[in-house]
Amino acid sequence: MKFTIVLFLSLFSFLFDAYSANLGWGEEGFKEELQSDRPDFTEGTYVVQEGHLQVESGITYNNGDSEHGVTVPEILLRVGLVEKLEFRFTYLGYVEDYSDTKAKYGSTPYSLGLKFNIYEKESERLSIILESSIPGGSGNFYNSRSGSGGKLLYERDIDTFSMSSNLNLFYVNDYNKGESSSLTELAYSLAVSHEVYGPVSFYGEYFMTNSINSSETRDMFINGGFTYLVYEDLQFDIRHGVGLNQTAGSSFSGVGSVIRF
Repeated sequence: MKFTIVLFLSLFSFLFDAYSANLGWGEEGFKEELQSDRPDFTEGTYVVQEGHLQVESGITYNNGDSEHGVTVPEILLRVGLVEKLEFRFTYLGYVEDYSDTKAKYGSTPYSLGLKFNIYEKESERLSIILESSIPGGSGNFYNSRSGSGGKLLYERDIDTFSMSSNLNLFYVNDYNKGESSSLTELAYSLAVSHEVYGPVSFYGEYFMTNSINSSETRDMFINGGFTYLVYEDLQFDIRHGVGLNQTAGSSFSGVGSVIRF
């Protein structure tokens, strides 16, 4: 907990110093409009511009017939290292998950990753993400072992519409309170977004997670939401989704923000 407090105090100090300027390398101005990896499950192909920082965060509330919970602050830090390459720091944060029979709570481990833009031509783009979780966390979400995986990201623009899709594969080696288990997870998503007018855009999405070596093999979801670009470097979002099968749960809702420096 002390490490987490020091980390976020250091982060806020860094953001204050970086505000309205780049990180010391690359061009100070932005070449493209702000593009985020939230609020949907599908990651975009956009890579943060060299020498700049983008901070994405939010809160998600889950509500089902027999369980409910909350996750906050869902931090994603993205730093443009060089052209077409960014560094990523992900921390879902504190999680509370209550059911009729059991309550789970604690903080999740951190993960580190890189996003590469490997192909871009006219209206099509292709990127990949490689990431690994760091042993840590607390409570029911403590894990003394790491996990790793990758994501293949595709995006295509058609007039004012954008279609994007992800194919993800992760291996998680879980060790908590003397109990060890491993899990290989395959995930797929398809999202369509549309600029409604000016700074407001809408998206709709389907995504599926498949736990290959688990008896609960597949969870399926649909969700949709809006993003509002307040000004060129600040965005707010809202979303709502539902599970399509029994193991996926009933519904989830969330709000969030994105700011770049």
